[in-house]
Amino acid sequence: MKKFEILDHTADIAGRVYGRDLRELFVNASTLLYSLMSPEFRGGAAADADMELSGDTAEDLLVKFLNELIYRAEVKKTAGSVFDMNIEKKGAKFHLSCRIKSREIRVPGREIKAATYHGLILEEQNGVFTADVIFDI
Repeated sequence: MKKFEILDHTADIAGRVYGRDLRELFVNASTLLYSLMSPEFRGGAAADADMELSGDTAEDLLVKFLNELIYRAEVKKTAGSVFDMNIEKKGAKFHLSCRIKSREIRVPGREIKAATYHGLILEEQNGVFTADVIFDI
């Protein structure tokens, strides 16, 4: 199964992400984001960082997750690969915890301002989760 694909969009950048479950979908969404950003990294070893987020829906959680990664890239000047992803529903909310193997960004690459709720579709069909996400550039 492919991880993601870039979709045509008139003004921004859009992508479709795939996964066998929400965990894989979110990891692949981070791969799409970093692929679009294409930052150049400084030398040196990567450092692990933790992330915990909550959202009212899986869609809300996905946007918050991607926007947190964008914030870390823009403000903290770090990006990397997401691992140890855990997503669960507790009561009425979805909760995410993960680790990020982060490296320091030397050159930011393409500026992405935010993941948006506009046109956001997250669904599961025949055991495959897909999400269409539009990024504001």
